[in-house]
Amino acid sequence: MWEGLKVVRPEDTLYHLGDFAFSTMKRMMEDRWSLMPQCEKIFLEGNHDIRSKWRRLPWDKVVRKENQPLFLTYKGYKIAMAHWPQKLDDVEADICIHGHIHNLGLPIYRKNGQKWINVSVEHWNYKPILLNDLVEKYDE
Repeated sequence: MWEGLKVVRPEDTLYHLGDFAFSTMKRMMEDRWSLMPQCEKIFLEGNHDIRSKWRRLPWDKVVRKENQPLFLTYKGYKIAMAHWPQKLDDVEADICIHGHIHNLGLPIYRKNGQKWINVSVEHWNYKPILLNDLVEKYDE
């Protein structure tokens, strides 16, 4: 059984931050998607998703502008969730959680007192990560 099924529960909201699947991974992702619990699913389209079939999956919300962040507040932090890393001063957020940077870079990085968390699946064993766990890593 895929470990990701242990992470996502029906009461959760699943955010996918773009670049849903590439070439050899497509079949695996289709299979995993079909096993995902019936939770709210939000898709922020990535640069590799334009004109792809992934946007036609049964998402509850699709953000089609790839550089448009979604904002939420969690444990007192204003979080910008986006496909591309955002300049935190520009979006007035404490944390940027993003995709796009696949096998490159670090899953968590800092610059000038700001912090970004890269949730590209290559950095997280190809499974979903709980927002609470990401915020704990931010606090470390």
